[in-house]
Amino acid sequence: MQNIALKAAKMGISGACSLIELFVTSTPLLQTILFNQTDQEAKKLQNAQSNTPQIVTDLITNIADDRKINDLKIILHNNYHHYAMHDRAKILYVPTYLAEELESLLQNSNRSIEEEQKFNLHIGTIHHELTHCINKSGVYSPLYDTAIETTGAIAISAILTSVIKKHIPIIHNNFALRNGFKLIRSGFTLYTTLNIMNMNMYKKYDELKADDGIPNKKELLTAQIAKYEAKHNDYLTSIDIIKERADYPTILWKELPDNQFTRKQLLAMKLLPKSLFNKPLTMDIVFHAKQSHPSDLRRELRFKERFAKL
Repeated sequence: MQNIALKAAKMGISGACSLIELFVTSTPLLQTILFNQTDQEAKKLQNAQSNTPQIVTDLITNIADDRKINDLKIILHNNYHHYAMHDRAKILYVPTYLAEELESLLQNSNRSIEEEQKFNLHIGTIHHELTHCINKSGVYSPLYDTAIETTGAIAISAILTSVIKKHIPIIHNNFALRNGFKLIRSGFTLYTTLNIMNMNMYKKYDELKADDGIPNKKELLTAQIAKYEAKHNDYLTSIDIIKERADYPTILWKELPDNQFTRKQLLAMKLLPKSLFNKPLTMDIVFHAKQSHPSDLRRELRFKERFAKL
């Protein structure tokens, strides 16, 4: 009887540890599913009033109609620095200064080359945001991102478990160590998931898919290439300055003069050869690892590849 009771107790403890591991591991995914606020936000915005200049509204509405997007609302927004799409509510947020710039460009029938490029940049960006709406990016991206991150973390955890089991068999042969390891593994998996979540992998993919929604017209692609080329060149200029002027004590522990770059980024800029910063992967890892957008260089090269096929 004692042996049966002991076995039952061990099974109960082992099962409880497994349940705790399952709960902790799935917490990010459950939180995303249960506490996603996008539906509530969309309901609040359904009665939002469009207040953009009529000439701008007409332009965007015509583009949306061509893309088979009905009932789109265009709203001025002072808090945004760029166009932004709320997919569920079908609202395109237009920053006030961009609306004014686009209104001025539309009213000018004799635009300069620079002004024409600005106008085409606006058109391309509007297509980009409307593609988010067509793809329902904001609706599914949080769930997809969390699922990818949780799966990745579990895979990493499983590989480490396999290695530990092979080289430290005592952990799996001892009851206390085996169940203690389950709890440690659940914490490690959660920690790994949260770190992978900061990489926003699906959101980066989503942005590239939205870029693909910009029509294959030379003037639109040229404007996008010029934009991202200029932004990438700004990074290269900063890298030259860091390599020439920055010292290691400032990079590693002294107070930084500004918060434009982190210490890790500054160290990479100082140590890595400049040629590596003309590789999309390097730019993605060093400057965009925790951002929701891929590197400017990656986007520039994708647009150049499309332009070359015209």
